Amino acid sequence: MPPFQYDKKRMGREIQKRRLAMGMTQEKLGEAIGKSLRHVVDTERGVTGISLELLVDLCNVLQVTPNELLLPNEQSKYPELNWIMEALKLLTPAQRQTAVSILSPYIVHMHKGGEKPLSPMG
Repeated sequence: MPPFQYDKKRMGREIQKRRLAMGMTQEKLGEAIGKSLRHVVDTERGVTGISLELLVDLCNVLQVTPNELLLPNEQSKYPELNWIMEALKLLTPAQRQTAVSILSPYIVHMHKGGEKPLSPMG
């Protein structure tokens, strides 16, 4: 099995879970992403796949990263990363940059011998 397999049903369940967590109706999600109610229903049921553009729109509206929608199981392998990501989302951009400037030298230092040097910007 390949390391990544696109699963429309799994993604649909994740979209629905995130939408409900935000207290948003399917109608409101449809309005926010420029799609019909039928399209949202079919997407959440895993009947309809989504384009890259729709993925970006959904991520913006649902306030998640593409990985959170595409790879929800990977997220659960590292709960501390989920906590860090959620905590960083609550900070202002300046606070987030300060947190990255504090954490990144430590991570780079601890990542000795890696093939590719780490940096906070990729």
